[in-house]
Amino acid sequence: MNKFLFLLSFVSLLSFSEINLYSFKSETQKELFDELTYEIGCPLCAGSNVSGSSAPIALDIKEFIYNEIKNGKTKSEIKNEVASKFGDEVLFAPPRNLSTLLLYFFPLALVFFSLFFLIKVKNK
Repeated sequence: MNKFLFLLSFVSLLSFSEINLYSFKSETQKELFDELTYEIGCPLCAGSNVSGSSAPIALDIKEFIYNEIKNGKTKSEIKNEVASKFGDEVLFAPPRNLSTLLLYFFPLALVFFSLFFLIKVKNK
C-alpha cells in the first residue's frame, strides 16, 4: 500500500512539472517570446492569446515567433509580420492608424455631439 501511495504521489508530481518546448540562448529571448505570445491573439479562438491556445494555428504562430526570435528579429518586426499574415485583428493592441483612430475617437465625438444637441434642444 505504501509503495502504491509513493508511486501515485510521484506520478502526480510529474504532472505538475513544466514542459519546456522551446530553448533559448538567453533569458531576454524567453521573455520576448512570452510577451509576444501573450500579446498576439489566436485567429481561431475568440479572445484567447496564442500562449494559452493549443489550436493548430496557434501552435504554428508560436513556432513562427520562436524561429523569428532565433533569427534575431525585433518585437515590432515579428508583430508586423504576424499582422501582415493574419490581419491586425490578431494583435491585442492594434497599430495606431487612421482607421483605429476613428474607432477610438468616434464614441467621444458621439458623446460631445449628443451633449451639444441636448443643450441646444433644452435652450429652445
